[in-house]
Amino acid sequence: MQQPLVVPLLLLSAGLAGASSALSSVRLCGLFPRFRTAAQDFKADDSGTRRFAAFVQAIREVNNKTDGIADHLLPTTEVLFTQRDSRRDGATAFFEARELATSAFKGQGCDAIVGAASSGPSALAALALKESS
Repeated sequence: MQQPLVVPLLLLSAGLAGASSALSSVRLCGLFPRFRTAAQDFKADDSGTRRFAAFVQAIREVNNKTDGIADHLLPTTEVLFTQRDSRRDGATAFFEARELATSAFKGQGCDAIVGAASSGPSALAALALKESS
C-alpha cells in the first residue's frame, strides 16, 4: 500500500533521468512549510511536516533497490534531495526557491523543485524560478 505515495516522485524522476542516459543522479529540492512565520509565533506546521516526511520516504523507496517497491525503476539513478522551509509565506517561498535553484548542491541547483504546498507561496516560488532561469 506504500506504492501510491511513490508514483508521482517516480514519474518526475523517470522524466528527469530520461533526459540523459548517462545521468546517474537527479537533484530534487523540496519547498515545504515546516514552521510558520514570526507573525504566527513560529508554530510548527504539521501538514507541511507530514508532506516533507512523505517526500523523504518516497525518495528512500526509490533509492532502495532491494525493498520490493519499484526496484526496477531508475535502476542506475540515485535521487538526491535537499529542502527549504516556505513557512506558508509568499516572500519566504520566493527567496527559498531562488536559493534552491542557485545554491543547492554546492551551486549546481535543482533538476526540479517540489512544493510549496499552498497556492500563494507556490505562485511566488514559480515566479522566482522563472526569473532565475
